[in-house]
Amino acid sequence: MTSKFAKYAVLTLFLAAANLSVAGNEVLFPTPKALERDVNFWVSIFTEYSTSEGVLHDNRNLAVVYEKIVLPENASRRTRNRLSKARREYYQKILRAL
Repeated sequence: MTSKFAKYAVLTLFLAAANLSVAGNEVLFPTPKALERDVNFWVSIFTEYSTSEGVLHDNRNLAVVYEKIVLPENASRRTRNRLSKARREYYQKILRAL
């Protein structure tokens, strides 16, 4: 009986702690209004894209994403950088022409 009670007590404490940590995130890590857009960008980077994907985005306004780039998973770093650089130069040319 004591063992069963101990298991329930541990489970209850665990769930209570998990609930407090979720509820406390906003208090522990408040997001200033001025950074909210940038924080949302980084949340999307780490939750919506794989390690074989990247995005070309505006360097001043992170909410502006020009393109999602899908890179070959087995490509070398040099190849990945070359592909990214080519797409970045493409958009730089367009933006300079505006």
